[in-house]
Amino acid sequence: MKLSILAFLLLAVPSLARTVNVQDLGAMGDGTTLNTTKLQQAIDDCHAAGGGKVVFTPGNYVTGTLFLKSNVVLHLEAGATLSGSTRYTDYAANVFRNQYADRNKKEGCLIFAENAANIGIEGKGRIDGRGHRANFPNPDDPRKDRPMLLRFLRCTNVSLENVELVNPASWTLAMIYCRRVNVQGVTIHAKVNSNGDGLDFDGCEQVTISNCVMDTSDDAICLQSSRPDTPCRRFTISNCIITSLRAAIRIGMLSTGDFADVTVTNCVFHDINDAAIKIQVNEGGKMDGLIFSNLILRDVVSAVLMTFNNYTVYVDGPAEPAPLQSMRNFMFSNFQITAKASPKDTAKPLILLTGLPGHAIENVTFRNITITAAGGGSLADGAIRTIPELHRVRPEFTQFGKALPAYGVYARHVRGLVLDRVALGAATPELRPAVVCDDVADFHFSQGTAAASPDAEAALRLQNVQGAWIRESRPLGQPRTFVQVEGKESRDILLSGNDLRTARQAFRVAAGAAPDAVTLKNNIP
Repeated sequence: MKLSILAFLLLAVPSLARTVNVQDLGAMGDGTTLNTTKLQQAIDDCHAAGGGKVVFTPGNYVTGTLFLKSNVVLHLEAGATLSGSTRYTDYAANVFRNQYADRNKKEGCLIFAENAANIGIEGKGRIDGRGHRANFPNPDDPRKDRPMLLRFLRCTNVSLENVELVNPASWTLAMIYCRRVNVQGVTIHAKVNSNGDGLDFDGCEQVTISNCVMDTSDDAICLQSSRPDTPCRRFTISNCIITSLRAAIRIGMLSTGDFADVTVTNCVFHDINDAAIKIQVNEGGKMDGLIFSNLILRDVVSAVLMTFNNYTVYVDGPAEPAPLQSMRNFMFSNFQITAKASPKDTAKPLILLTGLPGHAIENVTFRNITITAAGGGSLADGAIRTIPELHRVRPEFTQFGKALPAYGVYARHVRGLVLDRVALGAATPELRPAVVCDDVADFHFSQGTAAASPDAEAALRLQNVQGAWIRESRPLGQPRTFVQVEGKESRDILLSGNDLRTARQAFRVAAGAAPDAVTLKNNIP
């Protein structure tokens, strides 16, 4: 193989293999010159010499698509910017694809790596996609593409450290079928165009994300699985600060494969215009073992949305989704949740869990949770009993209409739900129940408080609930009823050790519930 002079020198003198300065190859950091050829040469030479760092000194380097290769790290010094070209012809076509069905909108990318090992991007500099709406989609581009910033396919030992990633035309980063990934200290700003995701991982394993700050127009961190043989598992996400027009964390929706062993801890999610945490299985995958702890969710439309249904989003997915399997074993602990005080958002509960009939979400625990809803829910909102099932529809909040009947927790088709030391309240008057359970088995509400208006029908409403233990809890305010029980399937509901001094009655049965569905024991009347 014929080597360039630089590659020959790097092989001959091992000490030189550690760094390649792009300016030494003629790259111009003037913010105008297109440097794609020179920058690719630096990467190729460094790779051919056995690896090292390609160094960007202060300046603004404009480029089209670059192909990152094994054993090469891009090092952007403080003051260095790698800027994406605004001409669509400067973006390569052979960079794989977006995995969602709307793939023609997000096909290209600025930096691409395939089957590479030991690669990374580091330093105090920035990568700027210049993805503003004035640039992308480019009016001359017949594909109307909005290129991503970074896409890595089947790569191993990948690191992103300290860099700023800004202004992508669509997603910031897509990692597909990658292993051993570390993202640390990265800052992302992705709001100049739509679909501005932060970090997307499809079928990846052994991933750590820490100390990152993100401001995105779509999901900030997204875990996905597009193939049955590529599970998304063994993730830790910690010490991040996120604001987003969509979710801070989304796990699933693209869910042909499985998800397991994910932890999220010590984070602040603020000013979220959707559910801060979305967890969704709808394409036949299984999900098991997710833990979320020590989170502050400030000014969010909703805190947690969990859905288990059937809907295809994978680009090559069948029209008929695979049969539903299982979605189980979730732990949420030590949350402080405060809702946005926006009138249009008052009708959403802070926590919403829903499966399908015969396909329940299983074993979900919320422990040490403080919920402050915005308030403003009406008696008519609280009286809602018929809510659309998520059968063959995209699982978004918009599917439920303008209102749901609980301000705190709404759970439907769930088996094994624990609310332990959960405090539910609202910043302004609220006429809906704090908690509504519909077709829930093995429900446990312990050592909690539930604020309820004297005009609300109840603090808690249980519809067709089988096996519930409500203990050592109390309503706040003076509700007419602490627990309202409905439906002929309701049975084996025990209220014990509760402080009911502010409630006008402990419980009420209605809508076909049997009088003996509820047992009282050792309550304070």
